[in-house]
Amino acid sequence: MLIGGSGEMGCPVCGAVSAARTCGGCGWELLGELVMGSATPVDRRSLEDRLAAARRLLDVRAAVRAARGCPAEQERALFALAGTTPDSPDAGRARSAVPELMPMDLATALKDLPADEDVLVAEIGPDGLVLGGEVIAWDRLIPSLSSDPLSRRFQLAGGRAAELPGRDALEAAIDASLPAARGEKAVVILERCPDWPLAARLAAHLAARYAAVKTVTTDAPAAAVAARLAGGTFLPHDYALVLARPGQVAGGFLLEPRTLFPAGIDAGSAAVAEVRVCAPPAPGGVERIALKIPVVALTGERRDGWKPVRIVELDLAPGESATLAFTLNGPGRVDVAASTGTVRESAASWSGLLTELDQARLDLPLDLVVLVELGGPRNHERVAAVVDIVEHVQRGRPGGQVRVAVILYWDHEISKRRGAAPKEEPPSVTPFQNSADALNDLRFLLDSDYSADYEYPEAVALEDALHAVEELETWRHGDRALLVSATRAPHPAGDQEHKTMVRRCPLGLDWRTALTEPSDWLGRTVLLVDSGARPANMHEREAARRAEAVWEEFRAARWDLVSHDDDDAIKTAANTLAPPSAVARPVPIPFTASR
Repeated sequence: MLIGGSGEMGCPVCGAVSAARTCGGCGWELLGELVMGSATPVDRRSLEDRLAAARRLLDVRAAVRAARGCPAEQERALFALAGTTPDSPDAGRARSAVPELMPMDLATALKDLPADEDVLVAEIGPDGLVLGGEVIAWDRLIPSLSSDPLSRRFQLAGGRAAELPGRDALEAAIDASLPAARGEKAVVILERCPDWPLAARLAAHLAARYAAVKTVTTDAPAAAVAARLAGGTFLPHDYALVLARPGQVAGGFLLEPRTLFPAGIDAGSAAVAEVRVCAPPAPGGVERIALKIPVVALTGERRDGWKPVRIVELDLAPGESATLAFTLNGPGRVDVAASTGTVRESAASWSGLLTELDQARLDLPLDLVVLVELGGPRNHERVAAVVDIVEHVQRGRPGGQVRVAVILYWDHEISKRRGAAPKEEPPSVTPFQNSADALNDLRFLLDSDYSADYEYPEAVALEDALHAVEELETWRHGDRALLVSATRAPHPAGDQEHKTMVRRCPLGLDWRTALTEPSDWLGRTVLLVDSGARPANMHEREAARRAEAVWEEFRAARWDLVSHDDDDAIKTAANTLAPPSAVARPVPIPFTASR
């Protein structure tokens, strides 16, 4: 479409205006070779199809840009506006075509601009424009944008571009919303989303209003930019004290950064921050803990991306509290004092401290679930091994800390009559009780007659027992572990029924579904495998091979496999399920103190 007498044309795909033969915004051919004759209906349909495909491609790429940093639910909604989903092939191709943003560090971004107190900082981001401290939202800058926040974000990133007003109307709307230029010597434009077409138009319009302009893409906060331009020092990232807290299960610990000095603060301000901390509990016999107190720059989203500013040490007794005072004396300079004890420099590295934290654990209450296969000639050996393991766990933990739930399972009952409905005796579930009572119940099994041959030797019900774990109640906050003592593996994946193999569950339960879930919410999972008698013929050797492949699936799902034939099987299984106090390590980082 021709615009005035300048020969410029508005692109029918993205709306960009250009005097060139090809649109600089999306690559659409604006002026092609002349063709004699009138356009036929076929020509028109072909053009409409090409336009629709080009607009759809532009919309999907807009969704990719708009979805950066959004939660999954918003990401799905943005791609739905483009008529697709985040995991579609179209989305994959669009991600490959949209370059990743590469923010500059502030020193590099501003190296060519002299410090000057009169410089104006303009920040263009997903929510609008911040100019000289004034916030101007996008719906004020461009009133024709959608009132729905997600749809507006999609439009800003280039979606449904053909529906937006033309260049002149957009610039008029932007110009009417901006305050008058106040004669600043220069403007620094911070682009948070530089590949959003409307944000780029706004940046270009701002640049035309000032004589000296520097446009940069950086994740540094505007306050840090202003401090740099004023000739001062600043923090480009938050400085934070790293504290520990117990995880939900398994006695492990998580890290929580507590911001002391936010990014953008004057690094020479001698700002002070105080935090009350306490030493975590420690294994018996530990009287003092050499706590590491790390102050880091939050230069990444994950802990391994943080950079240490200073690490000091302070000796405290388990549970003892102290107030820490931090003083900011310049970039990379933080002094630390404590209300009790003497602070000293630490030789610890940040990576070494993370390793030390991952190895630390406390003796928490332990809830242990035991699954025992009953029946067959190896029945006594399986039960005896479980008794020995529970006794070993009980000796390694202080009295009263261990509770045990026992789930007994045996054969699926498979009807020999064709067409008969499957029947099954469910696993026997004894809920959590103290370890002494659970041991009494397990020892009773040793004296009971479960050693007869299996009624249905090809129909183990391990999947039933695994699903029964989910029905247990009254779990405690602390350590959780699961032990399975088995001889027969469940049905192999993808194999047909065979007389030498274990049958599928007649009720349709899938042991693989129950396989991965416990390792996600249980601290440790151990499978004690009793391989049984040595295979005597080809069929038994094939069955053993298939069973071994099944047990390897357990290993791949992060279960610890222990063979009953190993000399140290009992000790290995017990120490894996519940490491005793002798190997518990104190946490090297303080907790937040409760007031």
